[in-house]
Amino acid sequence: MAAYLIAETRNVKDPELMKEYVELAVADTQAAGGRVVAMGPGERLEGDWEPERLVVVEFDSMAALKAWYEGPSYQKLIPMRQEASDSKLVIVGE
Repeated sequence: MAAYLIAETRNVKDPELMKEYVELAVADTQAAGGRVVAMGPGERLEGDWEPERLVVVEFDSMAALKAWYEGPSYQKLIPMRQEASDSKLVIVGE
């Protein structure tokens, strides 16, 4: 069963660093078998959530998603994302 990472990015503090992070993270995600299936501003349908930018990444399984996230390659990129912006990540699947 597929598993998904949903990331919300707000308050980009360093646009150049964020651009570099996105390029590296997309390549890293693809190398691990992940697929970016949606990226862009979110549109609220209900509630009071006003996401600025959302990214949805699909993996073949929760195990594959967690292996990518916990792996040394992506772990090196996390501080870059955290420095460049405020973000929240959730996962859903199996």
